[in-house]
Amino acid sequence: VDIVHRDLKTDNVFLVGDPDTPQVKLLDFGVSKFLAADEAALTRPGELMGTPQIMAPEQIRGQDVDHRIDVYAVGITLFELLTGTHPFETTDLVELLGKQMREEPPRPSDRLDGEARAALPEALDELVVQCLAKEPAERVPDMASLRERLRLALAGEVVPIEAPPVARRPWWPFAAGGVALCAAVGLAIALWPAGETTRAEKTRKPTTPTPMTAPDGVDLSSKPGGAA
Repeated sequence: VDIVHRDLKTDNVFLVGDPDTPQVKLLDFGVSKFLAADEAALTRPGELMGTPQIMAPEQIRGQDVDHRIDVYAVGITLFELLTGTHPFETTDLVELLGKQMREEPPRPSDRLDGEARAALPEALDELVVQCLAKEPAERVPDMASLRERLRLALAGEVVPIEAPPVARRPWWPFAAGGVALCAAVGLAIALWPAGETTRAEKTRKPTTPTPMTAPDGVDLSSKPGGAA
């Protein structure tokens, strides 16, 4: 429904009603955003909103974000549900943010052994990693796709992520630049004077600071005094 939750974590997911067939309730839309209300940017540059444990790399950097940060958060949630641990285990906040931005996530199967590992479908193991991709374009594209991929993963089917096409730059400017650089280096070597050369000592002329004058009623001072 074009809403980015921005704080999707286990604390905000409640099971209510009949314990055998509970309903899932998603809570706390306090920092959510409507895509249609602000298509240009959901956060101002440098603005950090959400919970560090579930923040996608672009969210940590304060960049423009969209619904794919929720896909990342679902990946964290799935990892915790499957293993009982966070993919990036540390109590240091700075280290955690660094790991979220740069360290490749483990597979849930890496934290399991024995029967638990054997019972985990390989497709679900792969899906969690797809949700935790550092680049938004490499994640599951949206929640509708994620729901369908979850259904297929539980049936044992892996759906690969289609990477967006990368625009290739023409090769000839780089080749021409390389030739020009080689020519410039060769010319510099040929014209370089033989024998020892000395470099003139750099001198800096002393400058006299011009004291500032304050308007009437304003006391202006500096330490040390007389600063320009």
